[in-house]
Amino acid sequence: MRLLLVPAVLLALAGASTASPGAHVTLLKCCPYGETLDPHTADGPATCMRVENASESWLPKIFSKRQRSYLKTLPAHWTVHPASPPPCGARARMVPAHPHNQPVFLLFEDGSLYLHETNEILGSARFCVDSTAAIICLPKDDGDASSPSQPPSATSAASVAKANSIEEAKPVKRQRLRKCCIGDAVYSETDASCVTRASTKVAAGADLWTSAGEHLRDAFTVITGFPACRKPGFAVRGYLGDGPAPGTTPAARLEADGMVWVGGSRLKLQPDDYCLEIMVEANGAVVMACPGEDAKPDKGADLRFTWFPAMLFLSVFFLAATLLASCLLPAAYHQLHWRCQTNYVASLMLGDLFLAITQVSGAALAGPFCVVF
Repeated sequence: MRLLLVPAVLLALAGASTASPGAHVTLLKCCPYGETLDPHTADGPATCMRVENASESWLPKIFSKRQRSYLKTLPAHWTVHPASPPPCGARARMVPAHPHNQPVFLLFEDGSLYLHETNEILGSARFCVDSTAAIICLPKDDGDASSPSQPPSATSAASVAKANSIEEAKPVKRQRLRKCCIGDAVYSETDASCVTRASTKVAAGADLWTSAGEHLRDAFTVITGFPACRKPGFAVRGYLGDGPAPGTTPAARLEADGMVWVGGSRLKLQPDDYCLEIMVEANGAVVMACPGEDAKPDKGADLRFTWFPAMLFLSVFFLAATLLASCLLPAAYHQLHWRCQTNYVASLMLGDLFLAITQVSGAALAGPFCVVF
């Protein structure tokens, strides 16, 4: 669906304008020459990585509206500034160039950038671009600007008071929670992509916390982006709405620690394995995760994971008693049957012991201990 949509957008934009490129364009390149953005750092501070066998001339993928094709050289009216991220501070967000080979943004000859997820065109001052990703500036909130009716003295006093309160406040580390789409966009299962809220019937005031729970609104630091998957695409794993789940989608529950319980208390998803988003067709928030990867069972909720290591330790005790009793019979030392039995019991005891330790430790074993046990 996405692959068919992009050519249609290109033709529409190309037909809308066939004029000359226009004025001089200053394009911001996020990283220095010979380096590109590391898409794996999209959730944190953006970092650059070296590009092997990088050519001396840097050429991003640029679509020309006049020629209706991609350019093979940089336009003459362009000036590229390397290592120049846009000055948007905390509003900066990295967008991978082609996750799963699906176009996400497109650079035009006039220096603008088309963002497929929100269906908007950004000016050259609101982004920087590289071959692997782009950094865009999200729109400012209405509360960022000072009220024009407020006198300067009041604004200064408020700024000082706010600065003092920030200095006195202690930093609180909160669990990060993924919102699938950028900003106010929502997910459409029909289009298999994020769409603008204005183009849907989703209420303007509806957000994730309307479905997940208002008491969790201040419990998380919300970041945007889908989870990293080994296979392309995503699947709806659960429904967070108050009403009945749509179709066969199981009900889900978000906890304060970031875990999502799916279909009751037997299955759960880690915070990095999913993202939450309002779905147009469901009229509520859904849990989206990688396809073909079921949620992991919670060992604490199943008594089998408690009884199994306990029985193994009990078996180790009786095997050790058997081995000790057989060693108290010196008259049988020379018999081949006794030697075979002793080796068998000792091997079985050690095997049960290591297996019991592995069961009790769970995911705590790492590194060389995994190889040993």
